[in-house]
Amino acid sequence: MRRRAVPDRKRSPRATVVTTLTLLVALGTVLAGCSSSSTSTSAPLLKVSGTSQGWVFHDAQTVTVSMGPNKIFTPHIRINIIQCADPGGSPSHLPTSINTCDENTIQADSVIPGTDGSFTEKSYTVYRLPNATLGEQPNWQPVCNETHPCVLFVGENQDDFTKPKVFSHPFTVTQANS
Repeated sequence: MRRRAVPDRKRSPRATVVTTLTLLVALGTVLAGCSSSSTSTSAPLLKVSGTSQGWVFHDAQTVTVSMGPNKIFTPHIRINIIQCADPGGSPSHLPTSINTCDENTIQADSVIPGTDGSFTEKSYTVYRLPNATLGEQPNWQPVCNETHPCVLFVGENQDDFTKPKVFSHPFTVTQANS
């Protein structure tokens, strides 16, 4: 049985452009969906005000933690802010469980994201860890000071790191100003 030759179909330049644009839009949509719906390990949208000399805080310094509209947090579901160890201040060392965080540093009031996922906590206290003010012994973990960086965990469930969360930029904490 002989096969018939299929005529060589040439696409018009316009059809090629339309196909290419369609593929680029689809790829962009997929990439945007991945970045906005994932439980991010970086914090491009998380803002912490009150930093001095870069990302350096003083023991017991009060800061504002906020995030604009996002698709990470479920509207009207309480989120928590907790200080966690980030050895070396590296994204590869971000905490993966509550075991490297200090639950004594949880914010004092409820933080509830709005309908667009945004929130503002105006009075979060950053501590040099371990901290006697929190009832901690000098050998407690995690350590957060001038040489041991920390991050802020902001998430829906600090006991389940698979739930939506973000982390702040790494920071250090110095002795309180006298």
